[in-house]
Amino acid sequence: MFLFGARDVWFVVGVPLFFYAQGWTFATVGAFMAVWVMGYGVVQGATPNLLATRTCVVRRSVRALRVLGGDAGDDPVGPVSNRAVASG
Repeated sequence: MFLFGARDVWFVVGVPLFFYAQGWTFATVGAFMAVWVMGYGVVQGATPNLLATRTCVVRRSVRALRVLGGDAGDDPVGPVSNRAVASG
C-alpha cells in the first residue's frame, strides 16, 4: 500500500517540482504529464496483446508437464482441468 502511495506522491509532487527547477513552464509540465499518462495507458492496454504469444508458450509448457506426470503447481494462466479432486 505504501509503495503505491509513494509512487503517486513522487509523480504528483516530485516530478513537476523537478521540471520547474529545470526551468519548464507550468503549461509545458502539464502537457508532458498529460502525454505521459496517456502513453502509459496505451502501453497498459497493449500489453495483453504483446504478451499473448508468451502466454501461449507458458500454457503449452504447463500442459506438457502435466502430460509427462510432473506437478506444475497452480496454473497461473488458466483453470486446472485435468487434476483429480480429492474427496474426503
